Amino acid sequence: MSRVKWVRWERKKNNRPADGRAATPLQALRKSLYKQAALLLLTVILTGLLIFAVTTAWYSNVLQTTGLVFEAAAWGLDGEVKVSGGPIQAAPGDSGIIELAITNKSEDIVWAGVSVSKKEMDEEMQKRLYFYVDTASDSNGERMDRVYLTGTRGYTYSILGGGSLSLTQTSHNDAQLKWEWVYDVVGYYLLGTVSNGTAAVEEYLRPVVYDYDAATFDEKGSLLTVDGSTTVPVFLEQLSQEDGYAAAIRTDNASGGYYPVEVDDTGHGVWVYLCSRGEIEYASLYDTNLGEAAAAGEPLQQFKATLHVTGQQRQLNTVAVESAEELMQALADNSCGQVRLTRDLAVSGSIAVTEGREVLLDLNQHTLQSAADAVFSVEGGSLTLMNGTLSGTTGQGFGVQTVGGEVNLSRMTVTGVSYAVVVQDQAGKGRDSKVRVSRCRLEAEQSAVLVRGNGAASQQLTQLIVENSTVISKSYVGIIGDGAVTGSGTWGTDIQLLNSRVEGYWAGIYQPQKDSRMVIQNCEITGYTGIAVKGGTMRIEDSAVTGTGKGAEPGFSAGGWTDTGDGVYVETNYGWPIAVEITGSSTVGAADGGQAVRQYQTDAGHAVIAVTGGVYSGDVTAFLPQAGGYRCQRQADGTYAVSTAE
Repeated sequence: MSRVKWVRWERKKNNRPADGRAATPLQALRKSLYKQAALLLLTVILTGLLIFAVTTAWYSNVLQTTGLVFEAAAWGLDGEVKVSGGPIQAAPGDSGIIELAITNKSEDIVWAGVSVSKKEMDEEMQKRLYFYVDTASDSNGERMDRVYLTGTRGYTYSILGGGSLSLTQTSHNDAQLKWEWVYDVVGYYLLGTVSNGTAAVEEYLRPVVYDYDAATFDEKGSLLTVDGSTTVPVFLEQLSQEDGYAAAIRTDNASGGYYPVEVDDTGHGVWVYLCSRGEIEYASLYDTNLGEAAAAGEPLQQFKATLHVTGQQRQLNTVAVESAEELMQALADNSCGQVRLTRDLAVSGSIAVTEGREVLLDLNQHTLQSAADAVFSVEGGSLTLMNGTLSGTTGQGFGVQTVGGEVNLSRMTVTGVSYAVVVQDQAGKGRDSKVRVSRCRLEAEQSAVLVRGNGAASQQLTQLIVENSTVISKSYVGIIGDGAVTGSGTWGTDIQLLNSRVEGYWAGIYQPQKDSRMVIQNCEITGYTGIAVKGGTMRIEDSAVTGTGKGAEPGFSAGGWTDTGDGVYVETNYGWPIAVEITGSSTVGAADGGQAVRQYQTDAGHAVIAVTGGVYSGDVTAFLPQAGGYRCQRQADGTYAVSTAE
């Protein structure tokens, strides 16, 4: 008996597929062997052509970061590009993040495009390894949950003047750049020419995914159903609804397992291929052999993908306006790329940015004033405000309200309103907003930022990113996530606070939302209670969190939280999973009258607090992880420092 057969039958001898046939040796235990060793050394080699539409400072240079060489030809931007270095070890089913940072020191908007070529990679690996941007996107009227990157299809990031793109493992101010090694090679989209059942492949575009263990095949090994009941035509119809291609996948014109998607008369274009049972088992054997070779100590194989980054200064048709009437006319004109104020203006009504509209308004250091309930209302469109002040007149209403839209605020002050930014995605139809606040001051009478997600209505998360900004609430909470226990389902958010100051009256931050995440990095957070948490995951890193209240004993609140005066306060009565990590040597947790960190109740099994670094006004030993050798020691000044034992 061969080694492959022995290992597989030893671990999964009773497994039987959905159609009742006996499991083949190659099918029965492929998953367990994958994880026994690093199977592949994937090296992402970075090259690129950067072309910026400027007339000066054209030159060539080479940027080198951690051993990876980034070639920049015709570099015309005063900025910097950094890409995470080092090889990536991966196995089937693994995925990861490619870190990318681009700074734009110019005053102009820059488009940074990314694409990936796999042409230098072994063809078998091209079928397995895919790169994508983790964001929902519309294409040809279809909603895709991610954008796959190829040599011919990329993704474009927009970087405001003086701004940056930062995509890391722990935080990101735009959609992350990711890779994955698909678990089973069961099918794929390809670009190429198919003739008489044979394909000349130019690119493998994206994987086809279904549960191979539940699939059924005919006696020749051709796919019948993907789950015991869903037939191939139905399955392909489902794929057609979310793949971003205008045409439906045709099942009446298949050629040897190839199904046309967008194909011309010569047979060239995009095809879907569904692998036979024999091909799937061969792919499993290929992966297994890689794993066995790695486990035996043989040199890990290397494969190369090429990440291309292109940049271009955005050329906009700018229209200058000097009256409210001219402003409204310009904003209604789709041909206006950018509208620029030449003086302070006041408008009477709300400015709507509807589905498919893109509005870019440069206040040019002027003030736009309005008495409307919502100065800007964004519903499915895109709004960029920069370089000025947005002001209400009554201290009521919203500065910017969005439902399923994209909002960018850069170098803005928002004041004179109850709420500076309000995200109400629960009122939409499953669309998630993306809100970015950079180098702004948001000041509001109630809460500066209120965020409601889509709950169960969307697989994506509503995203809020605040960086290098100041956020102030005069009477309530600086940043609040609305987490209604029943009713509209306002959870499902991704909130990232980077290099910012958040100040609230009763709390700096209140986060009660389940199925949500929050990252706080290099921030200063203050409030009567610094941060109150009742749901989701939160990572606090290298930040100062202070509770300024006189302190009070906690108690469960049906809505809201107890005003304990703590630095970080975790209340568990909603019953939702809570995970709070507090780390970083420069983190400070303090409370004038309460506790630096508190959990109520400590026996709630669904809530975990892990403190792994920082200095605190009180003893946080109860929150140290059992593993890792962490200790909490009282210092001469009466504070408590968390560190690892030497």
